[in-house]
Amino acid sequence: MNGKWLETSFAWLMLDGHRGEYDPRFLSKLNINRIVEQCVTSGAKVVTIMGKDISGYAWYNTKIGLKYPGLGDLDYVGEMTKRLHEKNIKVMILFLTLADKRLWIRHPDWRQVDAEGKTRQDYFVEQQKKWPGTARWMKFHMVCPNSPARQEIIKQVKEVTANYNIDGIWFDMYDFTTYC
Repeated sequence: MNGKWLETSFAWLMLDGHRGEYDPRFLSKLNINRIVEQCVTSGAKVVTIMGKDISGYAWYNTKIGLKYPGLGDLDYVGEMTKRLHEKNIKVMILFLTLADKRLWIRHPDWRQVDAEGKTRQDYFVEQQKKWPGTARWMKFHMVCPNSPARQEIIKQVKEVTANYNIDGIWFDMYDFTTYC
């Protein structure tokens, strides 16, 4: 990948959609054909699709992570990549790194903490008491890059790049205790 395709692209579309555990019916009736049709109609040359969301769910078939339950048998990354490539549209995946609620819950010792041992969530609760409705970004469940979470993330990235013909990855939420 030489990066020239991104430099010469004039239309980039980002399909960002974090669903969390709210309701597994989300995405259960996803119409890939309609989404691809809309991407083509938009004139997009590059489309960024979900790969791994803020809750730690993979939007692709995975042996390492946990697939978003609402996708069922649908391999979202596989189908979107195949169909967008058929339309000569480049595909990047949005891959959240340290914002991973699944790892945060399963491995409390992997959580990001400040010098006093507080997580972002602790700080978020304090801020909400002082100024309700502010600092919503602090409630993200962030794991520490200096923990074994880093190796878990590397394994996930290796899996998705080995199994899918994607053109790039947008690594997002690589924050380290920037809340204090």
